Amino acid sequence: MAGAIHAINILWDDIASRNVRVSDDVWSVGTRQMGSGMDEIRALLALEPGRPVSVKDAYAINACVSRLARWFKSVKRAYGVGARVDQGDVLVLDPALKDLMAHYIGNDLYKIALIVDIYGEVPEPLPASAREKLLQILAGMDDFMTRLRLATKTA
Repeated sequence: MAGAIHAINILWDDIASRNVRVSDDVWSVGTRQMGSGMDEIRALLALEPGRPVSVKDAYAINACVSRLARWFKSVKRAYGVGARVDQGDVLVLDPALKDLMAHYIGNDLYKIALIVDIYGEVPEPLPASAREKLLQILAGMDDFMTRLRLATKTA
């Protein structure tokens, strides 16, 4: 675990030392893609706070995670420093940005899918504790995106 944390810190340091910046148009695409999926999951979890998550909502959450994962796989590594938007809202990111996002966002999407899949094997609602854990993961994703935005803002 310590090695992973060290590697992540190296990526943050790399972004800072090379002064990697992300323009508003890139953030707009990324926020629209990530934010809409996260908001959809959050809305499904907000339907009945404190209660188990229905099987129907669990399947919908899994579909959202699959869409987000497919979108994230479409994000490409940039050659050189920075980030840009290609045709069709495809993000091209600096390698350090892509690696950080893969670590944080990729792992969080995996955690959400794992929680939903573990309970989804038995067609019963997810317990209320799973709802709370999913909301915590989404909050962590928000925190990461805020930190990344602040670290790469253009002006």
